[in-house]
Amino acid sequence: MNISFTVLLVSLMLSNALAQIDEQSRTTSDYQSYLAHISAANSSMRLNEPTEARRWLSTTPKSWRGWEYNYLTAALDQSLGVFDSLKSQPLSQDYSSDGKLLAIACEDSTIKIYDVGTRKITKELKGHLGAVYSAKFFPGNQKILSCSRDSTIRIWDLKGKVLGQAYAGGHGLQYADISPDGNKIAYCSWKTTDTGVIGIVQLWDAGSLNKMWESDFGAKPNVIVRFSPDGSQFAVGTWGWKVGIWNTENPGTPIEFDFDDVPNYSAIDDIAFSPDGKKIAAATKNGSPRVWDIESRKLILELHGHDKAVMSISFSVDGQQIYTGGSDASISIWDINTGIRLARLFGHSSSVNSIDFSPIEKISNAAQTPGARQFTTISSDNTIRIWDAATGLEFQNLAGRSEFSYGFSLTNDGKLLATGGKEGTMSIWSAETGELINNFDALETTVNAAAFSPDGKLMVVCNWDKKVKLMDATTGNEIYVCQEMKRGGPSCAFNSDGTLFALGSADNGAYVWKVEDGKLLFILNHPGGVSNIAFSPDGRFLLTAAGNGLITVWSMGNWERVVPVQEKGVVHCIDFSPDHNLFVAVGRTGQPRIWNIETGELVMELKGQDKTIWSVAYSPKGDRIATGSADNTIRIWDAKTGLCTLIISEMTDPVYNLTFSPDGTRLYANSGGTELKVFDTVPVRERLNSTAASATR
Repeated sequence: MNISFTVLLVSLMLSNALAQIDEQSRTTSDYQSYLAHISAANSSMRLNEPTEARRWLSTTPKSWRGWEYNYLTAALDQSLGVFDSLKSQPLSQDYSSDGKLLAIACEDSTIKIYDVGTRKITKELKGHLGAVYSAKFFPGNQKILSCSRDSTIRIWDLKGKVLGQAYAGGHGLQYADISPDGNKIAYCSWKTTDTGVIGIVQLWDAGSLNKMWESDFGAKPNVIVRFSPDGSQFAVGTWGWKVGIWNTENPGTPIEFDFDDVPNYSAIDDIAFSPDGKKIAAATKNGSPRVWDIESRKLILELHGHDKAVMSISFSVDGQQIYTGGSDASISIWDINTGIRLARLFGHSSSVNSIDFSPIEKISNAAQTPGARQFTTISSDNTIRIWDAATGLEFQNLAGRSEFSYGFSLTNDGKLLATGGKEGTMSIWSAETGELINNFDALETTVNAAAFSPDGKLMVVCNWDKKVKLMDATTGNEIYVCQEMKRGGPSCAFNSDGTLFALGSADNGAYVWKVEDGKLLFILNHPGGVSNIAFSPDGRFLLTAAGNGLITVWSMGNWERVVPVQEKGVVHCIDFSPDHNLFVAVGRTGQPRIWNIETGELVMELKGQDKTIWSVAYSPKGDRIATGSADNTIRIWDAKTGLCTLIISEMTDPVYNLTFSPDGTRLYANSGGTELKVFDTVPVRERLNSTAASATR
């Protein structure tokens, strides 16, 4: 070999090596950029800054986009879609009583009538000389009430003809509402005097448009007025930090609620009566809405979570939740009994100024879950969005919930999800819609763990008692009870073909039974008490993990130990990779570790968390690992690099159970409290369209 050829060969080899190094460097740089963008987008969402989150996501390197990118992207628009665009800002909205039409009061002095089914404008009412602040349907849907900056109240027919008009005398901001029987109009605004601004409240006869009553209320503009559901009362919200409630028949002196004890600016922009008329809620610019009991006059809830002004508020149709819209462009859903925020919804890019629920159960729309209600929102971004009211409220049926929920399992087809509670019950849910299917007694006390058989027809449940019960997963009927153990345990599982089930017991053993007749086949000795147990999906191995950190791999061919693995502390959960070659273990150390199942060699340690980890799950593709921790977070890890790709901070208690849907698009999680949530990578409208299409096949 001559020198020149040798130099050329070395040069080529060096060039190739440098090219590989450069490629690795570029890839590493791109990936770090991706993770930084994901982190920034996630932080923006936690700070209720969806516009910033969208910006960060749009610039992520495309080649690295994975589960976390899809989840954040889907979470940024959870609406069903938008109505035909508006050229001017919508200021308020109202559904017709049949839910088919939506009236939008607009800043351009018009009232636009939309067909809700098509989301298109069918009529535009013109005539006001200033911005229209409210437009309301009369009962029967044949007339519309409006009020405008031109200080007039008008009544229109749906063809746009003005049937009546009166000068109300207010200035600037004002609002009007029609009583449920259609006979009275409540109006609020403000006027100026030598001493300054005075808020005004009026009642009008809707037939004659004669003023029946007027009163001053506060020294700031009154901006919102609402009748109670039965029409016996009406309430006004003012920029003077107060809510006043009057008796409709005898207005007299109002009941007052206020924010006077709050140091921050607390102007009220919206109010809402509960469906039963017993509560009043107020949205305030201080960011923390309040709910009062009207009869006792006591403050019952203050809702903390919005970082900016809250511009709109509404009760759900059943009164179990409160919806708030903020200047941060987000919608929050709150539990009326606890004040806990159940979910945040994103879709708008600017302030959410109105929330209104459809008055009927179902609107004709392809993207519709059967029986679900819908609601619309209007925003300063000049859009009207429609939403499925079930979004964010999956698994909320209280009949299937308990204070603590540990038993947790998903069927292999992804259609059913099971949870257990302290009363010893098991609840079976539709994993696709979150609806409760059945709730039945399983054990005498709290269910520690549950597992569906591969075909989803059977269920095994266990707890700290000596009983292990095999049940019909649909009816909850008992098939048989196994009582060979000395102590109960925290984990149970079926093998891949459904012929066996096993329990990890605290009495230092793993018990294996035949499904066919409940016959005990083996007791596998495992010192330290078995804290978790799992069969490999390929049917070759059984894993048992102990409180002393010892993990044993058993061959299902001869039930002999294949290899022992020693973790650093108690192992709370283990899961197999989809290719069956690896398993991941988590526990008290807070450091998930990935092991080779046949050699027992440590493959990777996922670093970055120091709190106890209670749950772990491989994604079906094997590219992501999810962990649930005592720090109330869910972390998503890259299974190849070991880097954390996302931290989900939507849980309020330690996360005890996690599982991916079979297609990997959903992650189900439950905490030790009442939380059971689903984190979806598919946008809501796509998910519902898919569900609707499946239902028609």
